[in-house]
Amino acid sequence: MPTLMVNAQPTSNPTSNTTPNSTSIHARPRPPKRTFGLGLQLQSTERSESINKSYERIKDAAEISYMQRNWDEWQNSHAISYDEVPFARSKGLKIYVALDLLSYDNPRANLLLANKKTGLFSDAKVKADYLALVQEIATRCKPDYFILLVEANLYKDKNPADYQAFKRLYPEAVALVRRYSPATKLGVSITYGDHNGHDGLDAEDDAYFKNCVTDFDENSDMLSVSTYPFFYLSPRTIPTDFLNRMASFSKKSLFVSETSWVSEPFDIDLPGGKKFKFQSNPETQAEYLRKLEESADNALLQKRKIEAINFVSLNDPKPLSVSVFKMINPKFAWFCSLALSENSGKPKPAYEFMKAWKLR
Repeated sequence: MPTLMVNAQPTSNPTSNTTPNSTSIHARPRPPKRTFGLGLQLQSTERSESINKSYERIKDAAEISYMQRNWDEWQNSHAISYDEVPFARSKGLKIYVALDLLSYDNPRANLLLANKKTGLFSDAKVKADYLALVQEIATRCKPDYFILLVEANLYKDKNPADYQAFKRLYPEAVALVRRYSPATKLGVSITYGDHNGHDGLDAEDDAYFKNCVTDFDENSDMLSVSTYPFFYLSPRTIPTDFLNRMASFSKKSLFVSETSWVSEPFDIDLPGGKKFKFQSNPETQAEYLRKLEESADNALLQKRKIEAINFVSLNDPKPLSVSVFKMINPKFAWFCSLALSENSGKPKPAYEFMKAWKLR
């Protein structure tokens, strides 16, 4: 699940309700050939259209089918993810799987295991069960890409002792995947953003990110990064060198493991009981994809290696579920509009842009 990183004291809101101006984009010098993959996820819940229709639409906009699931979703004997792997491959899609194991009710302080139980990597049984799960996924899915822990650095922030236990365990998990699915490219995802809340990326944020990357880089095949750069408030203020800067922290290829931008406004709680309305709309979401395209072109021109850019969701949740979710978890309301299509399957402008991007 994505992590919100927005400056706690925004002073302006440049995101507008107008259609983004694409003239400057088309006036840019001829971009380099796209040499990286595009990925899109069909999430495991809240589906309103047929699975065949959903994967046809993923195929139209991407080359990679992205499946990020929690322990329960992978462990369940009727786990749809395993059934969907051959279905996605039949559409010509590569397979990217990810283990989303960190808890949300006690944010990122422990692991959320099967059957809604919690645990720690330092526990011998949890360690054995984790390795068994990794082996099963590697054996049954033979994924092209495998993220062995989503947003691992957030565990470092909340539970540094057990984070160290995971660091020690990581080479064992890597060895298992290499044995049962040798062609799979591996990593753990690290969040890249305004970690210290000081109004945008600075040297302290980069130092933090570099340290986290170093924890896993030696045993990883790619630099896997989760990023939702809402701290810029508008896609238009994201620097063109955003991905180039991100990629500079490793010699491995950059793998944007998950990203997106909201397509509707949401409230942010500020100190003193105040609220800030983060403004967005479907056109602004599409502008984020345009900015990523421009940033990726810039990174390629700087000789950076990019493996893939993956978007977190094809379809939004059902409207009723959104209403309930916003009531129960208002601070996560922004998560409800990250998808590139409405729940019905009606494409947003971002999806249409991604289709054109794929053809480049």
